[in-house]
Amino acid sequence: MKFDLGHFPPRLAFTVEMDGKTFFKGHAANKADYDGLFVPPGMHQFRIEAHAGTVQKASNIVSANFLAKKHMTLKVELRPPPNGKAAAANLNPAAQIVASLKTDFFSF
Repeated sequence: MKFDLGHFPPRLAFTVEMDGKTFFKGHAANKADYDGLFVPPGMHQFRIEAHAGTVQKASNIVSANFLAKKHMTLKVELRPPPNGKAAAANLNPAAQIVASLKTDFFSF
């Protein structure tokens, strides 16, 4: 599995939970740490939690059936409130974290 964090501030700390347990902890800027993580075959649920200071935000829960030798991408977006803006290291309490999973049909 790979993460698509293109719309996520690089310095914001985040945690990915798989089936209710911590799967990965880190920052979006450290792509080498989370690029190509292994997920065992079967049905799994994921949730992302971002944290900055005392503010914590959780995403929606996404699930998919993982198959052997099939690649999936977990896309994570931080959406600021309508009249707010995203900051590099701050997390607006009114922001939303939106997660989605998709199958990669072409992988190299």
